[in-house]
Amino acid sequence: MFKIALNAGHYIDEPGKRCLKSIDPAETREWVLNDRICDKVEDGLKNYEGYELLRIDDTTGRQNLTISRRAKKANDFGADIYVAVH
Repeated sequence: MFKIALNAGHYIDEPGKRCLKSIDPAETREWVLNDRICDKVEDGLKNYEGYELLRIDDTTGRQNLTISRRAKKANDFGADIYVAVH
């Protein structure tokens, strides 16, 4: 079984991680965009077999998981690939 660790990067309240006001007046937070991409990846993979997927970030975006904690989760899972969306 091929194992995929998927990470939306950062967390919702990460200081400074947001879109430029000049292109997005709402200054959407980066995690929100990354999470949407991860959701699309998860949905797209549902059409396939032969893999396991683990989201290693906090899918609510509220908890800041360190990079080392995310890496440990991916390693403990036995991930063949680690995809971090940024």
